[in-house]
Amino acid sequence: MGQVAIIVRVRYRADKIIEILSGKNITWFDRSRLTFEDGWETVFALSLIGQACEPNSSKRFHHLLSAVDMAGLASKHDDAIIFVSSLRKEICKELPSEPSAGAIRQVLDCCGFGDVLKANCWSDTDFQSRSKNIDKLIQNIEKLATEHKLELLKTVDHLAGIGAVQILSGQESKGREFDYVFFAGLEEGTIPFYKAKSEDEISEERRIFYVAMTRSKRELYLTYAKEHMTSWGIRQNSESRFINAIPQELLQHSYKYK
Repeated sequence: MGQVAIIVRVRYRADKIIEILSGKNITWFDRSRLTFEDGWETVFALSLIGQACEPNSSKRFHHLLSAVDMAGLASKHDDAIIFVSSLRKEICKELPSEPSAGAIRQVLDCCGFGDVLKANCWSDTDFQSRSKNIDKLIQNIEKLATEHKLELLKTVDHLAGIGAVQILSGQESKGREFDYVFFAGLEEGTIPFYKAKSEDEISEERRIFYVAMTRSKRELYLTYAKEHMTSWGIRQNSESRFINAIPQELLQHSYKYK
């Protein structure tokens, strides 16, 4: 999946981060704009389309293999590499470059995506739900490509988190994995949110914190602002109680900036 993600607890923080990234000419993608849910079926579909766009690419083959593994499909086949190779072999040899719904469905049909999806859903209801999610994915591909005048491959890479820093909230991060995760804005009052008072509400905030932390495959950075400028002046902040609850032996480095 993607390489770098910045996760925030509250959306207004994302706006400031996007402003900074844009100022430094760093490509970003705000996942809150998506109307589909990130699931194994969308990751799998995006990887298939990426492989179709570059059928001889070993990098795309690796992405597809990773998607198959994440979806739990590898355990259902004696050899995941043979399974992925068979999918690549069935990819359409003449793929239209325009990111139309027809072109996308053509790729997925050639690979037998529908059959694979149905075989790996636990019920008809699950299959219908994931099929509708794929429909939403295709709509997102068309919309994103049209708005930003992107070719099919670049659109797919954007949605898959390849080549762009992914911006998302703690809730939106569920089910996704990234090599490097920056969890930003971890002040007391932000997480747990200041409105969370009951034990159940605090537990839900802790769950969001845990989900966001476990999205990282390699490195995780936890950050908070010691102070904020408000309309009333400078507000002093303290780090979230959730950070303080992490055993020190699990933290490799601690950097503090004034």
